[in-house]
Amino acid sequence: MSTTPTRARWSVAAVFCTNGALFGSWAPNVPLIRDKLHLTDSELSLALLALAGGAVVAMPIAGYLISRFGSAGPTRYSILGMVLALPLLSLAPSLAMLCLCAFLFGFSNGVNDVAMNTHAVEVERQYARPIMSGLHGTWSIGGFLASSLAGLLLNYMGTTTHFLIVTAFFLVVAGYAVTGLLPGEADKGEAGSHFALPDRSVLVIGILTLFGFMLEGAMLDWNAIFMRTTFNSDATMTAAGYAAFAGGMAIGRFSGDFIRLRQSAVHIVRFGAIMAAIGILIATYVGQIHIAILAFGLTGLGVSNLVPLFFTAAGRANVASSGKGVAAAATCGYCGFLAGPPIIGYLSTHTGLGVAFVLLAVAQVAIAIFAMAVRPADQLPGQ
Repeated sequence: MSTTPTRARWSVAAVFCTNGALFGSWAPNVPLIRDKLHLTDSELSLALLALAGGAVVAMPIAGYLISRFGSAGPTRYSILGMVLALPLLSLAPSLAMLCLCAFLFGFSNGVNDVAMNTHAVEVERQYARPIMSGLHGTWSIGGFLASSLAGLLLNYMGTTTHFLIVTAFFLVVAGYAVTGLLPGEADKGEAGSHFALPDRSVLVIGILTLFGFMLEGAMLDWNAIFMRTTFNSDATMTAAGYAAFAGGMAIGRFSGDFIRLRQSAVHIVRFGAIMAAIGILIATYVGQIHIAILAFGLTGLGVSNLVPLFFTAAGRANVASSGKGVAAAATCGYCGFLAGPPIIGYLSTHTGLGVAFVLLAVAQVAIAIFAMAVRPADQLPGQ
């Protein structure tokens, strides 16, 4: 069966959704795995560092594979690798093994993140209209549904059983989805210079992407810990914090392509970053669990379109190709994903997790101040 842009759009959207669901399944289990292995926040940070480090190490390899074979193959095999690596995280008997399993999971994600976004750029080019925010929205809806379901299931089963159920389900979903991707020749050779250092035109965008990924990574890895330690919540309410964040992101991203046709990228980024900062501060300092959950939803809504617009702006800035710009932004972003969780863990150990979250709000204020850098995103595909 030939692959049309419409079919490819739905296939790559399913890959985004699966990726988000795997992380949404992981997030509520973080405090359970921490307690099982009797880890301190600093020790847990090592495992989170290994996960992000695996992603960063994988990026140059992903660039080579995309250049050699196109983005379809790396997208296909890396998402299957993520699905198979998930249950290993719950089977690790020690911190050292947890770090190794986290590295493998992160490595698969690093390849998948670059490959599926590169594939999405090509699908969007063939569409000649914005679809990137919607594709990222499927990532958020996957995270929202998976974390919400985890909050219910973890009251009746352990982490390993939960992960095995998730793995079995998404092996079927991912196995079907990857059959509809564009052929590898569609963007073969696009990534040849993906991992050069960003030039001046995308450097600021890359730094803003770093701040955006820092928030997303911290919410993924530390939201459940915050809910558990601050409110002594059960599994359902612990999962509700990240579910609200992912749900807010999904709402914002599914409306993002519509909004982009009516508002400038600068206004969207500036308003969203301020909203995210306010949400973090409310969740941290109000001290009521239901208000905190709503505030995390507000944070997700605010941050929802930041990373898609950063990728789009970097791809349309003054660089040799859109793929190079996207990869430069992704590389900077994963530096934030790499550095953010251990920084939060270090500060949490010495000052408390609530104080550490203030750093995330400050980063969002910085994004609002330098939002003019995303002006290239207002040039729509085909113009």
